Amino acid sequence: MRQPPRQPFLAAEAGDPTPDAQAVILGLATDGGVSFRPGAVEAPNAIREFSDSIETFSPRAERDLDDIGLVDAGDVTSREDVSPAVGALLDAAPDALLVSVGGDHSVTPPTVAEVAKRHDGLAVVGYDAHLDLREDYPGDHACTYRRISDRGVPCYVFGPRSGAKSEWDDVPKVLRYCAVSLQMPDEIRAELEGRPVYITIDIDVLDPSVAPGTGNPEAGGPGFNELLEAVEALHGLNVVACDVVEVSPPLDPSGITQAATALLVRELILRFV
Repeated sequence: MRQPPRQPFLAAEAGDPTPDAQAVILGLATDGGVSFRPGAVEAPNAIREFSDSIETFSPRAERDLDDIGLVDAGDVTSREDVSPAVGALLDAAPDALLVSVGGDHSVTPPTVAEVAKRHDGLAVVGYDAHLDLREDYPGDHACTYRRISDRGVPCYVFGPRSGAKSEWDDVPKVLRYCAVSLQMPDEIRAELEGRPVYITIDIDVLDPSVAPGTGNPEAGGPGFNELLEAVEALHGLNVVACDVVEVSPPLDPSGITQAATALLVRELILRFV
């Protein structure tokens, strides 16, 4: 069901997590849900490869991955296997932060569903260039927040700048909160305090000049530091799982998207473990 990684992410140990693991990385090596350009299937191993170019220590977080019990559990290679694989990892390491990398955004709803089974009152905070509120769409990656909301999990989406008119019309009916800005208002943060939170980051939330390696780039987005600062501002919330999706290495031979994602994954772990 899971394949071992070609190389583990940065300071992680490859293998199955034990109950005392503090964070678990899972690669979602599938892009069967894309609607435009494929390539996200290659993201997990590419992100791991580029993690070799960064340090384990973060001067921003003032923490080091070497001080964290981090396990790289390898890759799931089909969307059908996402739910059982995620469920097994959550059962094996119930207190660990789950960090999923790679894949198209259709892998997020089944992952969220498994996390929600184990964390009552779960809420999703998403960073995305697209609303992803289609009722039906080939591949399903344009339906992410609707699928999650349909399961009763509230979604707070930051950064969208693209969507069909019908999606914009549905925003107040489907999403708990939506804003083009990445900054979270105090009253929204207050809603999230005391409840478990799942963070999902579609890398296309960034401007394509910053992250060109994604299947559906959308001009007009924020820079990397803006996204990182928005994520850092969530520190103190009870973040139990997160993902970074829609990275497509074949579309970025320079590797800057993969390098940025590797750094983002490091910061997610160091902020929320």
